[in-house]
Amino acid sequence: MEKHLICATSSILLAESLKVCLSASPELAQPIRIVHIGAKSDAACDGIYDILLVVLLNLDDIIQMRPLMERLLQRNSRLCTVAMIQDVHMSELLNRFPTRFDKVLTEFSDFATVKACVTHLCRTVGYAGTLRTRSSVGETTHPMRRNANYYFSARELDILRLVAHGFTTKEIAFSLGITVSTVANHRHSIYRKTDLNSVQQLAVFAVTNHYGMDH
Repeated sequence: MEKHLICATSSILLAESLKVCLSASPELAQPIRIVHIGAKSDAACDGIYDILLVVLLNLDDIIQMRPLMERLLQRNSRLCTVAMIQDVHMSELLNRFPTRFDKVLTEFSDFATVKACVTHLCRTVGYAGTLRTRSSVGETTHPMRRNANYYFSARELDILRLVAHGFTTKEIAFSLGITVSTVANHRHSIYRKTDLNSVQQLAVFAVTNHYGMDH
């Protein structure tokens, strides 16, 4: 399932370069949304996203980005936020803001590094935003039994955690050191315990019940 990314910057030229850099990524939904960092209209925040990439070139950008970030976070409570800064000293200024970034890149002149970072995020960030988008347009999201008692084995909990982070069956098998068929067997065991019947429903279940949260 592709992740939805929105990029905010004050440089149109840099935004277009990033757009080209990330356009070939199979992990990202296309086209990538680009907004001005100082955008004040609610229209700039339309949509549901998984990752916010903010390019900060100077102090003014840091000041202007806060309102946009706050509106996006209100609409996307599980949004992963990434900042790209020109000067490492700007990270000290970022620490003074109440809204913290999940990751800060200090060497974004190398687009290969940026692409590698975003690709990694796509594989580790939960599917919350994408799943909400699908459910809002009527795609199947299985009704969950609230307050139900689920008895999962340790291995099933491992699989639920990785599913919530967006791992594929092959990636789960590699991460846990087991075979793909073993993953499938555990997945079907979870289906029986939860009345689910598809990978997408399992992803919704894992995200909405916070199995991706680290404890």
